[in-house]
Amino acid sequence: MGLLGRFLADRLRQRIPSATDTLLVCTAEDADFLVQGLLDELTSHIPELRLACFWNLRTRPSTKHPIGIDLDVAPIVRRYEEPSKGKLDFVIIAKSVISSGCVVRHNILDIVDRNKPKKIFVVSPVILEGADTRLHSEFPPNIARKMEFIYFAVDNIKDENGFLKPGIGGSIYQRLGFENSAKNYTPELVRTRRQRLANL
Repeated sequence: MGLLGRFLADRLRQRIPSATDTLLVCTAEDADFLVQGLLDELTSHIPELRLACFWNLRTRPSTKHPIGIDLDVAPIVRRYEEPSKGKLDFVIIAKSVISSGCVVRHNILDIVDRNKPKKIFVVSPVILEGADTRLHSEFPPNIARKMEFIYFAVDNIKDENGFLKPGIGGSIYQRLGFENSAKNYTPELVRTRRQRLANL
């Protein structure tokens, strides 16, 4: 995942000027892996690159009969966010896999409302076919126009558990060594950067 983060960073370096106020947004489960790779490549290009790490509580109504609309929610229940000057030039939303886009949607809403970035990059190694179009449609045109998706693979099949095939090979939590979620996990990346800020 770290190597994939570096590859995504190569794409971003072509699109983001170095002298910009940029925020990299991730979820806790991706911080020490995909996002560490992104940071390793981007920090020398964007010296003022800031990090926000969110813990999202993903949930959906339990019903035996699907009602035909997406009711998944992923509110942010905990956050680490490095201070910025207010309005941002660029926001990078990083996710290891994008299927329903529920977590990405909530994280964009949070950032756009407070920081009003000029451009939003949504980056992921793999997405579900049509996920980018659906996410665009869930925002008003003035926000959707700011969004650009960068990914390497598009999958269109889900297994009985709702995982993309081949996707990343199953549940991202289990693949990265978490049981079900990372909601109680504090990434080493967050610990290190928080300590560095405290020492300034």
